[in-house]
Amino acid sequence: MNDMMIRHRFLTVLLMLTFVVNVSAQMSRADGLFADGIQLRQTFTVASQEAAIQKFKQAKIAYSSADRKTACDEQLEKCRSNIKRIQDRNNSRGRAGHPVVVTPEPGMTVEVVSMGARAEAIIDTENIEIWPDQNVKGELGLMVQMQLEIRGMKDKPCDVMISFSDEYGRPLKNKNNKAVILEEKITPLYAGAQWKNFKMAIPYSGLFLSGSGQKRLKLNIAVFDISGSKAVQLLALPSAETSFNYDDTFISVDNVQDEIAKEYTAQGGRTAFQVSTNVKEYEFVEVPSWCKIEGQTPQSFTLVCTPNEGTVPRQDYFEVKASPRKRVRIYVAQHGAGGASATINKVWSEEYLFFLTKGIRVHVDTKVNGLMDQEVYYSVLFYHADNKTPLLGRDGLQVTMSGSEIADFDETRWSDWYVSIPYQNFPKPSDGEESYTFDCVIKDASGNELARSRDHSFTLP
Repeated sequence: MNDMMIRHRFLTVLLMLTFVVNVSAQMSRADGLFADGIQLRQTFTVASQEAAIQKFKQAKIAYSSADRKTACDEQLEKCRSNIKRIQDRNNSRGRAGHPVVVTPEPGMTVEVVSMGARAEAIIDTENIEIWPDQNVKGELGLMVQMQLEIRGMKDKPCDVMISFSDEYGRPLKNKNNKAVILEEKITPLYAGAQWKNFKMAIPYSGLFLSGSGQKRLKLNIAVFDISGSKAVQLLALPSAETSFNYDDTFISVDNVQDEIAKEYTAQGGRTAFQVSTNVKEYEFVEVPSWCKIEGQTPQSFTLVCTPNEGTVPRQDYFEVKASPRKRVRIYVAQHGAGGASATINKVWSEEYLFFLTKGIRVHVDTKVNGLMDQEVYYSVLFYHADNKTPLLGRDGLQVTMSGSEIADFDETRWSDWYVSIPYQNFPKPSDGEESYTFDCVIKDASGNELARSRDHSFTLP
């Protein structure tokens, strides 16, 4: 074999080795992307599902095998289906919260330890759901929901147990340094007993977590036969994972941690509330404009509900907030007033000139209640200086001027409503009379007087 042939064979072998290494590296990268996608898909949030989609798309490009590309397509379809499911559940819950659903990886093997010929426990791994931020005995916590079947254990007690560990697999421990375990003892009534929505829940305080922030936990579910002197394991599932935002702050108002309702009459009122929290300072979010907070201390505050002068009842809520996730909501409702009313806040007058006509312009700042979409009348009535004797004009009638407006709201305010009266409407001053007076009157469309401001003096030029 000459040197040329040896050199050619060496290059051929080198190229083949390089190709094998490249294919192996490509497969390793694709498998890593696929595994990352599986892990992301186990956490049922929209963000996690979208991240998983990107991983599966990249893995599909990296794979050369048609079977593996098909597997990527199957995972992509599952992620898109999961996103729809999460959005549907979140929409159905409204403002109550945003649940996260977690399912173990499909196809995982399940270890079953039988007792006798037929005793076994079965849990559908495709339908295990882990819901954070649920109300558990008045506290936020985790709820686990599953489909459970136990065979061959009629009238024999069983124990469904969930143990918890951190993302590194270290068991969670309570204050006594014992493992955190959630368990539910049940006794099947049939040889083949089924629970389609078997639920177990634990408050966050029972997990003994520390520090606020994102928490990632592993859950191990097992079922035991406890009918004998020694517990026998019927089922042990591989770890399922979930993540959620944990907040170790605490706040209660009058020993309530979620919602309080308070009702007031139209006259309003004051209520003192007691606060218990582990934060240095709590705050109030969106207090209604017709309420105010007084006397806030670390342990208490007073809610003041102002009078409702309108006839329409009103209701709203605000929150007492210790942190973004720990707050108490207080609903406030107030009855409406019994009928229409008005208040005159201020009256003032000035001389005006319109072309060649001079006169007096009388302004009023007034608020009218309970006459929404109805006509409101503003009148100025003139008197002699005694504010009793009507001032008669040249037509023999009392000098007056009126205007009207439609009230747009149940409580409508006109801060500068005015009417103008030419001097020519007034009689000539009597000998020795230098000044006159006027009243401002607010009436409804039926002529009922709602408010009057009296004895405002002015002098004709």
